[in-house]
Amino acid sequence: MYYYIFPEYEQGRKAFWDNIDNDGLTMLEHIPPELIEKKNDQSMQIELVNGSLIQVIGTDRKIDNIVGTNPVGLLYSEYPISDPR
Repeated sequence: MYYYIFPEYEQGRKAFWDNIDNDGLTMLEHIPPELIEKKNDQSMQIELVNGSLIQVIGTDRKIDNIVGTNPVGLLYSEYPISDPR
């Protein structure tokens, strides 16, 4: 499990999930399609063929929802303005 954490859930959708880069590709298109088992647009979660999960979350949502998930990696965007709890 890998979390990409934004200060607000909707920021994650705009800055990562729906974002298009300078080459006209979405951020998700940078993940090789052969590595993606399935993708859930509503929960912004990608399951890879090796069983790993990547999910975009926001600190404005109930952060207790990820307690006990034992993520392997956390990537913060705009950490200084995230909810410190």
